[in-house]
Parts: sequence; structure tokens; C-alpha cells
Amino acid sequence: LIKYALQTQRNAAQQSQLQQRSKLEKQLFDLQFAMKSLKDRFQNTLHDNIHRILRVYREQFAECQSSIIKTFSVSTHSYGQTLQHKSEKIRQLETLLFANKDRIDGNVQHFDRIQSDNEKLEQQ
Repeated sequence: LIKYALQTQRNAAQQSQLQQRSKLEKQLFDLQFAMKSLKDRFQNTLHDNIHRILRVYREQFAECQSSIIKTFSVSTHSYGQTLQHKSEKIRQLETLLFANKDRIDGNVQHFDRIQSDNEKLEQQ
């Protein structure tokens, strides 16, 4: 009877230890599952944030690139118009300069003839 009581007590102690171990293993499993869930949620949130930030950066880059292209296009067009206007003005000034040069050359020749005629008259 004592042997049976001791055996029952040992079995009860072993059963209690197994239950405690099973309870600890279940708690550990629950903790590992919660940690994995938190880790996955954090990674998904981080992944979503990175994609959102990259999308915003792409949009900002596209806007900046578009702005630069438009500005360059307008500047190039404006420079071309200014250059064309200045070229036309230079042509006009060259035309006037050559016209005045021809007129001055004509006046110098006329003055030289008059002076030559005056010298001839004075010598006579």
C-alpha cells in the first residue's frame, strides 16, 4: 500500500511537471507566434512606408525633371529669339554703315575734285 501510495505520488508529481512543462511550452509557442506576428507586421509596415516614400520621390523627381525641361526649353527659345533679333539689328546697322561709307567716300571724292579745281584756279 505504501509502495502504491509512493508510486501514485510520483506519478502525480510527474504529471504535474509534465503539465507545467506543457504550459511553459504553450506560453513559449504563443510568445514566439506573437513575436513573429509583430515582426511580420513591422516588416510589412516598413515595406509599405518605403514604397510610399519611393513613390513620392519618383513623383517629385518627375515634377522637377519636367520643370527643368520646360525652363530649358523656354530659355532656349527666348535665347534663339534674342539672337535672331540681334542678328537682324546687326544686318541693319551694317547696311547703314555701308550706305554711309559709300556716301562719305562720294563726298570725299567730291571734296577732292573741288580742292583740285580750286588749286588749278589759284595757279592760273
